[in-house]
Amino acid sequence: MAAGWTIRPARPEDGSGLTACVKAAYAPILRRGIDLPDVAEGLDADIERNLVWIAEAGGRIVGGIVVVPHPRYAHLANLAVDPRLQGRGIARALIAAAEEAVGRDGVAEFRLATHVDLPENVTLYRRLGWEVSGSEGNRVFMRKALAADWKEGCMTLKVYLSGEIHTDWREQIVAGAKGLDVEFSSPVTDHAASDDCGVAILGAEDQKFWHDHKGAKVNAIRTRKAIAEADVVVVRFGDQYKQWNAAFDAGYAAALGKSLVVLHGSSHAHALKEVDAAALAVAEEPRQVVDILRYVLTGKLPG
Repeated sequence: MAAGWTIRPARPEDGSGLTACVKAAYAPILRRGIDLPDVAEGLDADIERNLVWIAEAGGRIVGGIVVVPHPRYAHLANLAVDPRLQGRGIARALIAAAEEAVGRDGVAEFRLATHVDLPENVTLYRRLGWEVSGSEGNRVFMRKALAADWKEGCMTLKVYLSGEIHTDWREQIVAGAKGLDVEFSSPVTDHAASDDCGVAILGAEDQKFWHDHKGAKVNAIRTRKAIAEADVVVVRFGDQYKQWNAAFDAGYAAALGKSLVVLHGSSHAHALKEVDAAALAVAEEPRQVVDILRYVLTGKLPG
């Protein structure tokens, strides 16, 4: 938190609040007679499809940034701050959050377009290390090189393997990815230890609900850290059991903007349609997950 506000990834329920904030931010500009597109249109879709962060103060959205990712660059599509809180560093913080996130994903350059009649925007971005790269009509194009660690054909991925613990799908993926620059992590896969960790450490419970409650919280310490640090989260839904915890992990990863890969058989396609919609890939076999990782890291197709 800084100066009473926080930056976080946007969630689906933030759409209306972000729209109100963007409208308020651009109202003074529109009153100057500057011809702009409808900058508040489609923000719900942006939250679903693109990278969006918001600034929040007192439970109210006071700023937001929309970034559209591309293979070699990211486009800053929208930036807005509540007029009552402008000048307090919120815009800088939103841009910094976006730059850090896309830089971690290997993006080498940030790009944007602003209006020629908004020289204050050009001044702000120049102070933050951007440069003018061209112009066309009423648009001024700017770009900024990011200090990304990414090199073509050379990248390390942290992959968290979540979900079903009754088959050897994890071992298949780890074995198949041998030779790739991948760091794997997973939850505790000893079923008995996972179930009993809470009472074994913190004391017995008479009721099964509190027995499971303690265990779930202790396991969440590991899960939250692993998902937060992962580049890719793979969630496996098995055929035999209803893995509600796997669905929770998938939702948590999606909310954090992680690259989500879902792994399940065709029989689960309908039941998991909402989870699948949030994923970047839906695989049916562990080898397909390996093929995805190999392609991301090397650009090579299977076969």
